[in-house]
Amino acid sequence: MSHDEKTFEPLDVPVNPKDKEFCLSFDQKDVEGYKEFFDKYGFVVIRNVLTESEVDDTVDEIWNEAKPASRNDPNTWNSKYNWPGSDSIGIFGSSSCKGKFAIKNRIKPVMYEIYKNIIGRPDLWVSFDRFGVMKPTKQVTLANGTKRDFPEYKSKEKWLHWDMNPFKITDKDLNVEQSDGGESEMTEKDFSEMFFICERNGVVGGYKRVQGLVALTDATEEDGGFLTIPGFTNNLQQWSKFHQTTQVGKEISKTADFIKVPEGDPMNKQAKKITVRSGSLLIWDSRQPHCNFSNNSDKFRMVQYIKMFPARNEKDVKYAEFVRLRREKMNGYIERLKSESGDPLHLDNLSRKLLGLDSWY
Repeated sequence: MSHDEKTFEPLDVPVNPKDKEFCLSFDQKDVEGYKEFFDKYGFVVIRNVLTESEVDDTVDEIWNEAKPASRNDPNTWNSKYNWPGSDSIGIFGSSSCKGKFAIKNRIKPVMYEIYKNIIGRPDLWVSFDRFGVMKPTKQVTLANGTKRDFPEYKSKEKWLHWDMNPFKITDKDLNVEQSDGGESEMTEKDFSEMFFICERNGVVGGYKRVQGLVALTDATEEDGGFLTIPGFTNNLQQWSKFHQTTQVGKEISKTADFIKVPEGDPMNKQAKKITVRSGSLLIWDSRQPHCNFSNNSDKFRMVQYIKMFPARNEKDVKYAEFVRLRREKMNGYIERLKSESGDPLHLDNLSRKLLGLDSWY
């Protein structure tokens, strides 16, 4: 029977019964609950992964990196004051966040436990990705107390995409390692900032690929946030097979690992806003088309992108040099932070394994 993607109906987003402004979220201990929700909807929100003080410390770290821009002066939130990053997509800076609190968030045990439960294996590395910042755009309070709109700070609307290629997915994509992303052939010069930001993007089989962010502010439907098509994970195989020979399929590169959903595709009208409370972890299946939606409020939307994925085993000759080089680079990040901040970090056994400084094997 032929399949037309128009027959797919996205699932409604369940809301929190006690806080209907936000998507349904789960307690960290409700493992079966959040795993079941993830499998059905393609994403899940786990609340209170960061404490209020951890959120505040991380936001302060963002503002410290934004200097000379001033937190209280919207007229400084631009390139004239060296504001890092791109307003068009809400990304902060061109390099991964390596501050003390960004690193502590990545290696927090509860973060690891959740990813371990979702992915289904314990031997994980954590990503070194960026912060996401979407500036206020409506009736923003100026330093002198007056208010004005900042349309120039608004990010672009709907740019649904995959950080992988839907046409590389096979029926066995979670069971067979199709590609190692070139890791076995990497040399020292390949370990760039962008490598760590995009590490393990693309289709690498053998495990459940996920992405995630931790919210540093509340994100309502007006504040900007995460947009996806609930339940599409379970439709991707049919969609990609149907479009192998259609015009949509012809417009999409069969080799790239970042794929934008074509403008005319019906799924652009099926995407829904996922609202989250500050301190919550939002994880989504990489097969979910996703993007940010624009900020139309007087408040910031801030997040830290964090994902985890299986470590490489240096006992495998194929990856021995890759693991050595990655460990060397990661150790350099940690030593630089210790030198600059005077904070020894006190990395425990789990933290060192998550960062790739010590082996899981």
